[in-house]
Amino acid sequence: MASKFRYRYGDTKPVKCRVSSSFPIEEGDIVCLDVATGVVKPAKTYVSTIQAVAAIGAASIVQALVGKHCMGIAMQKVGVQSGEKTFRINPDEGYCMVATGGVFEMDCAANDSIIDTATVIAAGNLEGAMLGIAATTGVVTDSQKVEGVTDAAACIGFVRQQRPDLLQTNQDRTVVIMELSPGAPYGGAGRLGLKGAGTYTNVSGDT
Repeated sequence: MASKFRYRYGDTKPVKCRVSSSFPIEEGDIVCLDVATGVVKPAKTYVSTIQAVAAIGAASIVQALVGKHCMGIAMQKVGVQSGEKTFRINPDEGYCMVATGGVFEMDCAANDSIIDTATVIAAGNLEGAMLGIAATTGVVTDSQKVEGVTDAAACIGFVRQQRPDLLQTNQDRTVVIMELSPGAPYGGAGRLGLKGAGTYTNVSGDT
């Protein structure tokens, strides 16, 4: 997908990550840390790299891998896609600024079975639902698309208060407001991994 400004508000906690010219990154891409090379790659490319070594079937396994190794969301475009021509894109060659926090507007599928049902919307319990990379069997087709997940291992963020026009009762929303909570900067389990004993429900008053 082409670069898109997805940031909405909040502290992005940016970090400078190494990149490779072989793996172009678009602004707005969810990026993962390839621990073998030390560079970040778009989620789609990262999963393709893993698939080349060991075939992965279930979408849930793909989502858990992205959840564990997600570094955050790219804040700038790096490199050129096939067919693109440019003379200079990134003044800090070899690196990309990546947001590890903040709130972003991400793409999602209409009629998402977890976050986009009439029951969920009517009940008003959309806030705090877990989000992961959108995946089908062994494949990520879009590094800027998320979907509702139930496995904490796959979680890269949480649904936050939606724009009024996103709260309609018919299920046709194709964007969702997400608070980013990547796995890689927090030891592989997002901010959920920082919690000690007790319970955590991602709302105020957790114990």
